[in-house]
Amino acid sequence: MKAFRNLVFEKDDELIVVYAHFHKMIEQEQDAVRNATLIVIKQVKKKTNFMHTDVSVVLAMIKCTKINIKTLMTSTECMHIYLKSKTVSDHFLFWRLKWFEDQEVALERDEILKELSSLNFHDKQRDVFQKHHQSTDQWLLKIDEFRKWFMSKQNSTL
Repeated sequence: MKAFRNLVFEKDDELIVVYAHFHKMIEQEQDAVRNATLIVIKQVKKKTNFMHTDVSVVLAMIKCTKINIKTLMTSTECMHIYLKSKTVSDHFLFWRLKWFEDQEVALERDEILKELSSLNFHDKQRDVFQKHHQSTDQWLLKIDEFRKWFMSKQNSTL
């Protein structure tokens, strides 16, 4: 209590110096906090600007996508009208498109088979046919029991 009274009435020089130093340290801390706050605000502002730019880019992409979808829809409508107006070539076009679809399915099937096995089925089949001897299966066709079973209309096993 005595030290506080001495400080208030400015009687203790050492205490006054310590108080001034303490007060200066608090002001420096306040400046440091203020500077750190300003730096964080600048960083947030910079990130916000980047986000704003990103949002602008996304909005521009959405606008382009809408335009592309609109163009695609218009093209599809024109194609639909064109195809509807055709009479003779309708069937040709249908079968031509079906052929292309069948080709795509065949290519996709071949790709799946390639991924499933490294065995080349066409080469394997050709090798098997080359090993086949003519007339090796004729003995079966000559047996009466097989002929009766083959010509029968009933479902049965041999």
